[in-house]
Amino acid sequence: MTPQERPAYNDLTAAESKIIISKSTEYPFTGIYEKFNGKGTYLCKQCGNALYHSDAKFDASCGWPSFDEEIVGAVKRIKDADGMRTEIVCASCDGHLGHVFTGERFTPKNTRHCVNSVSLDFVPAVLPAGNYGTALFAGGCFWGVEYFLQKEPGVVAVVSGYTGGQVKNPSYREVSSGNTGHAETVKVTYDLQKNTYEKLLKLFLEIHDPTQVGRQGPDIG
Repeated sequence: MTPQERPAYNDLTAAESKIIISKSTEYPFTGIYEKFNGKGTYLCKQCGNALYHSDAKFDASCGWPSFDEEIVGAVKRIKDADGMRTEIVCASCDGHLGHVFTGERFTPKNTRHCVNSVSLDFVPAVLPAGNYGTALFAGGCFWGVEYFLQKEPGVVAVVSGYTGGQVKNPSYREVSSGNTGHAETVKVTYDLQKNTYEKLLKLFLEIHDPTQVGRQGPDIG
């Protein structure tokens, strides 16, 4: 994939790229989410895909955030080259998350997703006090839409997903096949004191071509 064809993912720092792109590992007991117990949803740092609900998080005392279940279709498993461990990556962008282990009996689900904090963002279930609005924008492919909208003043959360369709909880691969009837969509939560729906809609209309269906430029949804 050439740089021109690469989806417009979130910008990463050198430290984030080392883990998410180059598949390194953060030092144990150093990540911001290792002991974090907030209620909400954990997102992929690179693309914003929703990965885990906070109810799936537990304390394994291993040094990294641990989850016993991912959001359906959000995480992909890949065997390491040596066959010893199973890597987990974001199903939407292939960003490295960590590794998954089974048989340890930490929880009844008997599964532990051992995830680097650096690979995650977090959206709280309860936002700080304020007056918020939400809007859905479907532009054929959510990467570019998400990238620009999350940079807008007052936008506190941008989560990628799907609208319409006849398949419940589809995976990214299923939607990309064009057989489920879904449209790639972003849900935007914004502070009404700092932005308006009209301004966000204007930006949305400026950053995508409504004549292209199921794609935007080289990005195919």
